[in-house]
Amino acid sequence: MLKKILIGAGVLLLIAIGAVFGVYSHYSSLSKACVNSKGPGAIEACTKLLAHVTAPERRAACLMQRSVHYSDAGKEAESIADLKEITALPAGVPPKIQRGAYELLAYDLNETGDLQGALKYAELAISAGSEKPELYLIKAELLGPVQFAAALEALTKAESLGLKADTSSVKARADSVRAEAYMGLGQYDKAYPFIKEMEPLVKQGSNTDMRLHEKLGITCFNLKLYPEAKAAYEYLIAKGQNSPAYDQALAEINAKLAPPRRRSTKRARRR
Repeated sequence: MLKKILIGAGVLLLIAIGAVFGVYSHYSSLSKACVNSKGPGAIEACTKLLAHVTAPERRAACLMQRSVHYSDAGKEAESIADLKEITALPAGVPPKIQRGAYELLAYDLNETGDLQGALKYAELAISAGSEKPELYLIKAELLGPVQFAAALEALTKAESLGLKADTSSVKARADSVRAEAYMGLGQYDKAYPFIKEMEPLVKQGSNTDMRLHEKLGITCFNLKLYPEAKAAYEYLIAKGQNSPAYDQALAEINAKLAPPRRRSTKRARRR
């Protein structure tokens, strides 16, 4: 999971709780433990505090803090549940915390495979004013298979906000968005170089590698690069990716590569 950091959430919590219960009260001690402690003790302190906090702005700050502790403890389901509770609170939640909850839900749901939920919260975060490049990259990835032009637009926005393909992972993700979008638009000549750039960036034999070679086979076939298309499909089959679609593609490619039959020059004998 991405590290959950929302600068200022802990300060907001201390101010909000302290204003109601008093600096030297039992609740102030709980709020400090919720913010400054780690592990089960911090989660327990936040939970006790939540039993007494009802105002949306204070409850949101406390939930955000407990969500961070849950994530640090590897309890992602509980962390996500706290974030979702923040988004369901009535009016009064500080915009920074509301936006932060949307951002973290987009990151977390994307990583846990809830792609529809990830797209929903990424768009909510963007609507709330977020300008995190990673959010736009997530949006581009999730739109890629169905909304090709919108995916390219989201990726361009991510790069304009400072997204840097300075790691093989980020570069592969950006290249994948462009390749998929251009394939969807039927612009295989534009997709091809991005697919080729991805080849050395992905782990051989991984699911990403399988999807890459499938894209390579489709793209090369449409560009009439039949030997390269054949190699891509043969690679998939060699890796155990048996599919009637691959067998059919290979049959069509082999037919394209087969030498043309020579016409007979013999004339039929006259009777």
